[in-house]
Amino acid sequence: MRWGVGLNAAVLLLFAAIPAVLGIVARGLHPGLANHELALPTLLMSDLPPLVGALALAAVFSTEVNTADAILFILSTSLSQDLYKRFLNPGASDRQVLRVARSAAVAGGVAGVAWRSSPSR
Repeated sequence: MRWGVGLNAAVLLLFAAIPAVLGIVARGLHPGLANHELALPTLLMSDLPPLVGALALAAVFSTEVNTADAILFILSTSLSQDLYKRFLNPGASDRQVLRVARSAAVAGGVAGVAWRSSPSR
């Protein structure tokens, strides 16, 4: 058990430290980068072999999509089950709850895109 806890701690430390190290490396290799959010893609495409960089970018994109999917699922489930069915309409049919869940997912997706695309960001 002690080995497992220690190994878990070491892996979590690596998981937390690798993004910071990549940021430091990107800043050192590309000091004039205009947009700091492009540090990782710039590092992956400019400083790695093309196949490795493309595979790493695909992994980053996959993780982003997976995270967005999970957030929309949590949002739609919470709003439809925990708010709508529990408090607003306890006698709602499954069809009504599904309609609310779908609406919440669409609204959450549109709001996320609108917020991310806003000029102030």
